[in-house]
Amino acid sequence: MRFLANKAPIFYLEYLVLASYSEIPIICPACRRQLGDYAQIPDSCPRCSAGLQELRQICAAAVQAYKRAGRLMRQEKFAQAQQLYENAMRLWKNDCFMQAAYFARLAKMAHEHSQCHYESLEKLSLP
Repeated sequence: MRFLANKAPIFYLEYLVLASYSEIPIICPACRRQLGDYAQIPDSCPRCSAGLQELRQICAAAVQAYKRAGRLMRQEKFAQAQQLYENAMRLWKNDCFMQAAYFARLAKMAHEHSQCHYESLEKLSLP
């Protein structure tokens, strides 16, 4: 008896309904005014004039980590993807990144579980 595949089921993030980071309102850390979404972060807050360049850089780094993790998920590198999703979540805590990190953790566990079963079945000497 031979098994055709030695991999866990392929998980595709594009079929999973996640919250979108582009729809999450950004809030000024100084005065708590809503500033719009990620793509519309101004250089300074219109209410209190606080500089928001660092906030924009942090959000951009989180989005970059999120996108890299998505590419790793498609390559079935679930452990690395989980780390990147968790890094994105630490930089910018939102539902989108938390859901993606949870999904990557589940995919990693499913992959490890299927690998363990496949290796056990390979050791059997079946005709």
